[in-house]
Amino acid sequence: MIRNKILVCVAAVLILSSANFVFGQAVNATLLGTITDSTGASVANANVTATEAKTSTVHQSVSNASGNYTFPDLTPGTYTVTVEANGFKKDTHQNIALLVNTSTRVDVSLQLGSVSETVLVTTAPPVLQTDRADISTKIDAHQVANL
Repeated sequence: MIRNKILVCVAAVLILSSANFVFGQAVNATLLGTITDSTGASVANANVTATEAKTSTVHQSVSNASGNYTFPDLTPGTYTVTVEANGFKKDTHQNIALLVNTSTRVDVSLQLGSVSETVLVTTAPPVLQTDRADISTKIDAHQVANL
């Protein structure tokens, strides 16, 4: 009888202590950035759309008064980011790679013009990550095989 109670207590402690490991796994990515005009002033209330290339899943956001936007908890993959605001040309950035447990910054500088005009950016150099203090490197299978 006492032995059964001890076994139940030990099992409960083991289950409760392992719960932290289950919830500690990060499997999503964050996409964020700042929207400015050609003078460097922030653009508020700009419509920002992030579209995943594989599934065509669309996520929408609006920039705040400081011109900042964020898409937390996105599925890792390749995205296209489109920004539209009244009085500015539509700006599209393609091939934005989001990796697991990373924050990717896509800052957009809008140009004056009508929304029917589009600025298309197909590739961009990687930007310095200033949103997080950790550093990581992606190693592919080919590099591991060469070790």
